[in-house]
Amino acid sequence: MKQSVQSYHDQMTTGELIVRFLTSTAILWVTAFFTPTFEITSLFSLFVVAIVLTIFDYLLNSVFMTSTSSLGRGIIAFFTCAIILYLTQFFLDDYRITLLSSLIGALIYAMVASIISDKQIS
Repeated sequence: MKQSVQSYHDQMTTGELIVRFLTSTAILWVTAFFTPTFEITSLFSLFVVAIVLTIFDYLLNSVFMTSTSSLGRGIIAFFTCAIILYLTQFFLDDYRITLLSSLIGALIYAMVASIISDKQIS
């Protein structure tokens, strides 16, 4: 019985991560579309960046869920997103972004994510 409860919890966590990944992929695509000088020219790069953002989002929520205010988590998430968006270009050939565009992109990403999370809560 105890093992089945643990298994259910692990499946739910995996399911939540899959939903976060799909949501992150969609948000990232919208972000790239609306951000000047931000180019993702392959689905592979889109998925790689979405996976990295999903993992960091999960880790940030795990670490800062109770110890930081929502504003503090938001600021940390914004800068983490901007750094990930910018640094990824050094690892993927078909991904380009400027420093300013990574900041703009992180802002757009945060706004779209906020709108989507508000819709899911309602």
